[in-house]
Order: sequence, then C-alpha cells, then structure tokens
Amino acid sequence: YLYHADAFLKPAVNYSKIRSPFLVVKGTADSDIESCDQFVQKAMEAGAPITYFRIEGMDHWFRKRTDIIDQSFCWLQQQLIGLQNE
Repeated sequence: YLYHADAFLKPAVNYSKIRSPFLVVKGTADSDIESCDQFVQKAMEAGAPITYFRIEGMDHWFRKRTDIIDQSFCWLQQQLIGLQNE
C-alpha cells in the first residue's frame, strides 16, 4: 500500500514496484493536491501504470459527481477486460 502523502519520503525506486494498474482520482480543491501530483509524477517517471483523473474544482468528496464514478467504473472495466484478454 502506497499513500501519496509519502511522495517526498519514498525514493523513485519504490514506485517501480507498482505493477498493477493504479487509478488516482483527485480534486484540485482538495487540500493535499500538491502531494498527490508529486506521487503521480514520481510513479509515472518510474514506469508505474498510473491513470490520473485530476478534476478541476472538486474537493475531497465526489459523492454527487456521478460522472467521476462512471469514469472510474469504465476504467475498472477496461482493466478487467485487459486481464481477460491476456
């Protein structure tokens, strides 16, 4: 388990251990958006299979954002279909 707030503490080599597809959903109005951006950047630089949904103006909660839930569900479906095709 990796937590994005640890982006400053973990060297890039740790991110290369992420081998499973990884979805990050974050709103730009959330208080720790910078640490999340750094986590995603370091993971991508290490070659981790990261997908980042960075939602303008959204805070930490997206319960009323069914579009985000739908996008996340579609991403998950694509990952599962990819597993079936292997």
